[in-house]
Amino acid sequence: MTKEAKDAIRERFYAASPWPWPMRDILSSCNDAQEEFIVHARRDVPALLAEVDRLNGEAEEHRTLLKRILADNKKMDTALRKALAILYGQYDWLCDPDGRPSNG
Repeated sequence: MTKEAKDAIRERFYAASPWPWPMRDILSSCNDAQEEFIVHARRDVPALLAEVDRLNGEAEEHRTLLKRILADNKKMDTALRKALAILYGQYDWLCDPDGRPSNG
């Protein structure tokens, strides 16, 4: 969900008149399930938005950690390739031209 979509939901939520609403008019044409949904919406919407915010924050932490891991992997890969190049140069019988251990 985009930030704009969440902001629009928040805006609609806070623009609505505070609880309690004139439920007689609203609920007169609703079945029990619809009535239950409407009654709980005033508490459910902010809770859901808070959960979306929490999960987005958690996802951002994971993205940051993944970027760090990938950067570290790239550094280790570079160091390993340099070490293999040195080994291959000195002991060409250890590795094939792609740096993999040779069978010989």
